[in-house]
Amino acid sequence: MQDDPVLLLRKAHALLGNRLAVMSSFGAESALLLAFVAEADPGIKVLFLNTGKHFPQTLAYRQELADALGLTNVEDIGPSPAQISDRDPSGELWLLTRTPAVICARWSRCRWHPCRMRFW
Repeated sequence: MQDDPVLLLRKAHALLGNRLAVMSSFGAESALLLAFVAEADPGIKVLFLNTGKHFPQTLAYRQELADALGLTNVEDIGPSPAQISDRDPSGELWLLTRTPAVICARWSRCRWHPCRMRFW
């Protein structure tokens, strides 16, 4: 089982049922994981974090890949409008993907400032 990801997914699904889910960005690197999921059971829940900042092409590719693999249980998850408003009132939090210099200039007093995050 340790060398067979499809078997591992099948066993996990048999054990956990609908409590099992995989998280995927639906990027190129995720396609292999999603193919394993589809082979194991296309009904395994696949979660996609919809940040509201994706390009339309990204969302179209997400749908195309799910359709091509026959995935039947893809669920978009994401923050509520109230959570977004509370944590990102200016709508610029997505700028965290930019360079550290830009981040430090824009977010020096923000509690999510990368310099204040242990894992950064």
